[in-house]
Formats: sequence, C-alpha cells, structure tokens
Amino acid sequence: LINYVLKLVMEWTSKFEGHMSETALQASYAVKLAAGLVANSTLVLVVSHYRRAPQFHGEIDWYAPGGLLSDVRSLVVSNAWLTPLMYLFPTEAIMPFIKRRFLVDPATTTLTQDEYNDLHLGPSLGLAARVAS
Repeated sequence: LINYVLKLVMEWTSKFEGHMSETALQASYAVKLAAGLVANSTLVLVVSHYRRAPQFHGEIDWYAPGGLLSDVRSLVVSNAWLTPLMYLFPTEAIMPFIKRRFLVDPATTTLTQDEYNDLHLGPSLGLAARVAS
C-alpha cells in the first residue's frame, strides 16, 4: 500500500519538473520511483529492526525468528506477488468501468459523445511505473 501511494506521489511531483518531452518525464519518474521503492523496502526495515532489537555488546541477531530476515522474506514475496496484481487490476481502469456499468443509464443520460468516449477509453500506459516496480 505504501509503495502504491509512493507511486502516485512520485508521478504527481514529476509533472511539475518542466520536462521537454514525455520520454524525459518518464525517465525522471522511473528513477525517482526506483529510488523510493528501494529506500522504502530496505531502509525502513533495517532502521526499524535496529531500533527495536536488543543489543548484546553491539551485536544484533538479524536471523532470529521474527527478525529482519523473516521480514525481508515477507517483503520480497509480497512485492513479487502483490505489485503485479495491482497492475493486473489497476484502479485507473476499474473506476471508469464502475461509472459506465452502474452510474450511467444510456436511456436517460445527457452525456455527449466525447464524454462517452472518455468513459470507454482505457488508462494510459505508464511504462516507467512498470519498469521501476
């Protein structure tokens, strides 16, 4: 969930950088997103375990049950399965489907043809998000 919110924030901030082309925008977005995902996935785990682990003469047992190693394994497995599932069912595609299926009655609506076209268009393909994840 945090990685998904991070993706939205990085996409939003990249739009304000004033890139000259769509390719430069996507490259900037991919670099920011990859750095943010690495920082979120690694630094947060290490810092949280360092702060809560009991210290014995300056040594921390990362391999203890419930320690850092089990959390890293859980994170890797969830990132390997959950992130692709979020791209399989993107919210950008589900929300227009809900609108056109349940909220628009074709017999009584006053939508123009352009508004209908917008309802039936799919989401734009953001390659940077898929590469960085």
